[in-house]
Amino acid sequence: MDTAHLAEGGGDAGGLDSGRPVPINVQAPNLTAAQQKHTPGRVVLIYQITPQGRTQNIKVKSATNQVLAKASLSAARKWRYQPPRKDGKGVTVRAMKTLKFADQK
Repeated sequence: MDTAHLAEGGGDAGGLDSGRPVPINVQAPNLTAAQQKHTPGRVVLIYQITPQGRTQNIKVKSATNQVLAKASLSAARKWRYQPPRKDGKGVTVRAMKTLKFADQK
């Protein structure tokens, strides 16, 4: 399996034909009223994007609290991307995303 390494906000595309993954459906978590009590906050996720554009191996790198981390993990499982290509084929890439939650109290 080819794996390119992409970091948030820069880095080398690793010889890929089509560069960075393109978000198709990357929605922020919809917080319940109970979860909104834990804002403001921030969650940093690291994950892989498969050749099919799905997310896998999603992990919390850092979070201001576990309630927002859990909501972010749930949302990230549904994210979809147009993956980068190498030699005309989709490749697995690593990615990182920061989710910022505004105060909703």
